[in-house]
Amino acid sequence: MTAAAVGAGTPHADGPDWLGAMFAARSVAIVGASDNPIKLSGRPIAYLKRFGYAGRIFPVNPGRAQVQGLDAYPDLASIGEVPDLVMLMVDAASTPDAVRECGRLGVPVVIASAAGFAETGEEGARLQEDLRQAAQETGIRVLGPNCLGLMGMAAHLPITFTSALDEGDSLPVGSTALISQSGAFGTFLFSAARMAGVEFSHYANTGNEVDLDVVEILSALCERPEVTTLSAYFEGLSDGRRLAELGRKALLADKPLIVAKAGRSTDGARAVSSHTASLAGSDEVFKDICEQYGVVAVESINDIVDMMVMFDQGRRLAGRRLTILTMSGGAAALMTDVANANGIAVNEWEPEWRERMAATIPSFGSTANPIDLTAELIRDPEILRGALQVAIDHPGTDVACVLVGNAQTGSEQLIEIIAAASARSAKPVVVVWTGNNRRQLDALAAHRIARFDDPARAARALGALARHGEHRARLVGSDVPAPELAGRRLPEWLAEAAAQGLEHLDELRAGQLLSAWDVPVVQGMAVSDEDSAWAAARQVGLPCVAKLLSAHVAHKSDVGGVLLGLSTQAEVRDAFTRLWALGEQLAIPDGRVMVQPMLDTGPGDVELIVGAHRDLSFGPVVTIGLGGVLVEVLEDSVTLLPPFGREEARRALSRLRGASLLGDFRGRGERDVDAVLDLLVGFSRAAVDLRDDVVEMELNPVVVHAAGQGVLALDALVRLAPT
Repeated sequence: MTAAAVGAGTPHADGPDWLGAMFAARSVAIVGASDNPIKLSGRPIAYLKRFGYAGRIFPVNPGRAQVQGLDAYPDLASIGEVPDLVMLMVDAASTPDAVRECGRLGVPVVIASAAGFAETGEEGARLQEDLRQAAQETGIRVLGPNCLGLMGMAAHLPITFTSALDEGDSLPVGSTALISQSGAFGTFLFSAARMAGVEFSHYANTGNEVDLDVVEILSALCERPEVTTLSAYFEGLSDGRRLAELGRKALLADKPLIVAKAGRSTDGARAVSSHTASLAGSDEVFKDICEQYGVVAVESINDIVDMMVMFDQGRRLAGRRLTILTMSGGAAALMTDVANANGIAVNEWEPEWRERMAATIPSFGSTANPIDLTAELIRDPEILRGALQVAIDHPGTDVACVLVGNAQTGSEQLIEIIAAASARSAKPVVVVWTGNNRRQLDALAAHRIARFDDPARAARALGALARHGEHRARLVGSDVPAPELAGRRLPEWLAEAAAQGLEHLDELRAGQLLSAWDVPVVQGMAVSDEDSAWAAARQVGLPCVAKLLSAHVAHKSDVGGVLLGLSTQAEVRDAFTRLWALGEQLAIPDGRVMVQPMLDTGPGDVELIVGAHRDLSFGPVVTIGLGGVLVEVLEDSVTLLPPFGREEARRALSRLRGASLLGDFRGRGERDVDAVLDLLVGFSRAAVDLRDDVVEMELNPVVVHAAGQGVLALDALVRLAPT
């Protein structure tokens, strides 16, 4: 193969220039290359030669005339041409200036491999900022620093020093891309996936991400036809909205996005004053938004490898109905339990189809699903041929699983039968081969059949496959709004409140603000003496509520600032006096009293809580919870990335564990879900439009009345962004 042929038909030809220069480079230079192929700085050249890279390789080492049998150059300028890709194997202090030199020469992409940057402290952070500036000054794209490099399989391009390539002499070309922030974890994951038979199209370690990051690379790879599955490992996520946008893009392209992220339980350095912000920790936010955008979020190497294996088989599920063909009742029972827990049904077959199956299996087998082929399968593998075909033909089967174990005799014939049936079928065929099975699993991998050695892992992966299909069907043509909305004209008093250094709006102002987005909040009247309190009470109706009104008290009930059920003039006047005195006792400068109608929940009414806060990764997020003031006890909530439409809001409500309370629970009639959806959509738009001015908002409780009777938020909290 000529050097020009390496890039032919690759991203270099018709995709983003930097993407092609990275993964399909026609020429590469290694600055600081070692003649010793075992040293870290010698491994990239050793790997390029061993794995058949056909492009031009330029070792740069001023102390040697040759490096590993190749002509060496004292510096990049001496090469006489501009390499597509340069790997810098120099120390951290030398890296920024080396990038500037690459920029002057017109190199499109640099791999900065050195450690010793922001991960090491203040001096390293200064060096990293210098490197960032070098990239910006020159327009060069930088991978790293503190990274192991990359691999472009189609170009036989392993420009890396990872130990994952210490064994073997080939890089099979697959369709799964893996981009990892962590070098060590990425190496573990790459090796584990290859052991499971996963073949990759692209691999890169992004390290400290001074320029190129995981999301940008995967977004570009999503557009490549040779890539069918995207996978990533994050150690930190600075802009979660870009991940959500990538999830949407990948779903529309029908390319599963599998993501593992560390540090999901970290609370983060943010002050919270609302119940919902406390409830929606970083882990819950990450998982819920991944669910919203169809991102397959996993927590372990086994999980991510299993998802790669399942999605690599290329078929999708039309439904959630599984038929299991087994020779082990115990393993099948375990798989059934885990399948059910992941939303996969193992239904009993219809009598006529059980008769068809009975004609293919031993008389002492069972046609109940799971279908028991018996241990006779070891003696006569042909039993599987007819049984598997009947299972595939069965209209109530969306996926068939063959569950066998320790069968060495006849295993080649079993694999041939499974491969032939899978090739004929539009439905996925999955295999669980327990016990001593390495040879069998490798053989199944060659046919791109999803294969596992644990029935529980197979069942969980099937659940993810089903959810992916449902997410895609939901998203195509959905009512998800554009990520940014034209902001409404905000009232002047909002800016004035921030300029005064106020942390919160008082409840009256909070309700007035949210009403601009058609969010129904109970209104009230501010009063300044007993007479005006009684006049307001008569106007709003008795019984009524009196509350301490102040921008300095976020949770009035915590300080005794809410008095309910006021029915007489004496009670109203007394309430005013008590609340006014409370304001003076608390020494709040703006203490007032507000009178509102008494709007307690009635029989069958449901209380929700709806809040928004700034997440460290995703920015504004909206959390919906069941239970109102009891939400932190029930811990039943879902978080969404705003803005969102009615169908996404409806789906979020359905994900609450207590969602049935909004339906016709015990015959008391349905609640006004349509009104809830209108509130949620308006609130989500407010969360986006107010993102620069407000850090938290909360409606608690939101009372949901019977169908047709609406919803109403009884209290509103708005915390302002510091100026």
